[in-house]
Amino acid sequence: MTFRSLLSLFVLEGLDLTLDWSLFADISTRHDLDPFLSDVCLVIMVFCVIGTLTFVLELYLKYMEISKPESDLNPDVFSAATTWLEDIPMIGLGVYVAMTLRSHLSLVLYVKAVYAIFEAVIRLGTLYCRGNRSGDSLRSMYTICTSG
Repeated sequence: MTFRSLLSLFVLEGLDLTLDWSLFADISTRHDLDPFLSDVCLVIMVFCVIGTLTFVLELYLKYMEISKPESDLNPDVFSAATTWLEDIPMIGLGVYVAMTLRSHLSLVLYVKAVYAIFEAVIRLGTLYCRGNRSGDSLRSMYTICTSG
């Protein structure tokens, strides 16, 4: 692991975090279109806070992996858990909001949807490449992707 991997994680996860908070800001100004959106807005805020905390922790784990290679910390497992605990629910909430606001969709919703797909492809590609270097790509990907 290098500083470059820490920087790429910061950029990818930072963009995801920015999009999460942008979605919250967008929905918080639109909850007058549907009364139930105010409750959804609160749930989105909770997941944004969770995302912020996991972002900081994931950067710390990646830094520890770089600075102390002999450490038993595995940021990939934490990253997979973050995907299941924060990213997947945010995608579900985004889909719900998109279905609720059909005629009032914003650019933030479109960008968040495209980015979620992009991030998933990048993560799987990264896991595949790491597993491929160790000689057992499919088992490595399955273990990392299903842990969490």
